[in-house]
Amino acid sequence: MADTFIFGSGDGHDLLLNFQAHEDVIELHDGICGPATTGAEVIATFGSIVDGRRVLHFDNDLSITFDEDSDFESWETSLLVIV
Repeated sequence: MADTFIFGSGDGHDLLLNFQAHEDVIELHDGICGPATTGAEVIATFGSIVDGRRVLHFDNDLSITFDEDSDFESWETSLLVIV
């Protein structure tokens, strides 16, 4: 069963466990992605690897860390920018 994770401005720092690319979905709300409108743009703008984990770091008040060891590109279709 697919999970949907919803993030918006001020949601803090989260660790997603067992995120399944191509099955689970992350919705990004409240303009947190700036000009990025696709999963690929979100990854290129906000994605990094910290201590071996994939992280989307939007600002000092919002980041999403993944425990999954897959590459970011496999997640492109799982990231939905909601404007």
